[in-house]
Amino acid sequence: MWKNLDLLKYSKNVVLLATVWLQCFVLLVRACGQYIELGSSSTSSISISNSYAPYSNCIWVVEADSGYRVELNISSFVGQELSGSCVDYITVRDGSDSADEVLGKTCTTLTNSIVTSTARWMWVQFKSDGEITTSGLTAKLSTVYAGSVISNYSSPLESCKSFQYECDNRICLTRAYLCDGFEDCGCSDCDESACTGLPFSRSELMGMSIGIGSFLSIGIFVFSCLYERYRKLKAIRQGNLEMDPLAGNSKKAKIAWHK
Repeated sequence: MWKNLDLLKYSKNVVLLATVWLQCFVLLVRACGQYIELGSSSTSSISISNSYAPYSNCIWVVEADSGYRVELNISSFVGQELSGSCVDYITVRDGSDSADEVLGKTCTTLTNSIVTSTARWMWVQFKSDGEITTSGLTAKLSTVYAGSVISNYSSPLESCKSFQYECDNRICLTRAYLCDGFEDCGCSDCDESACTGLPFSRSELMGMSIGIGSFLSIGIFVFSCLYERYRKLKAIRQGNLEMDPLAGNSKKAKIAWHK
């Protein structure tokens, strides 16, 4: 039979799995980004308040007019680090995609920090975990004239393919990610906008997950007990047969018994 300690650990894992499974239907990674076009003299502000939602994922794709670079002026930003890893952080890339060169990534405190793109495009992301929030982000986007120096750069913004979903911030997302409980686009009301989860509160879901986990644990425990009992009875029966001299399988033993 299983040891009590092993059974307890297994039961806890079952309860945890049931909890995660149920919460996946209602837990959304919050988004707030967008696609921003900047004219030669226009500006735009991006900000994250100190009351931002847990698991925020905000992606801004910025495109400047021909002959202009994008300039990001971060007035203030406070990130968060946990066990040596950034959990609330900002990432700036030199282009319009998550695979482009990183111009900067940090979870430290920034004040009046300026980042400038090489060409006309910039990708900005703010991402957080589900724990303590910080004071957030305050920044301004503007343009810097570069002239014909950047005229040879072709636009990285392409039309999405047939199997992809085009987000409002011009990001192409594989349709398999639609309605998966996470706003993968990085913008509000995008890939999760037309999806509904279970009509229960978080406390109700927690109770349901604990109930399902407990039921599965009890079922596994009962099954293991019955299976071990079956094995013991089978072993006892086999032992009795081996001790009986007339219980052999040879034809001679069977004939002697009938006589």
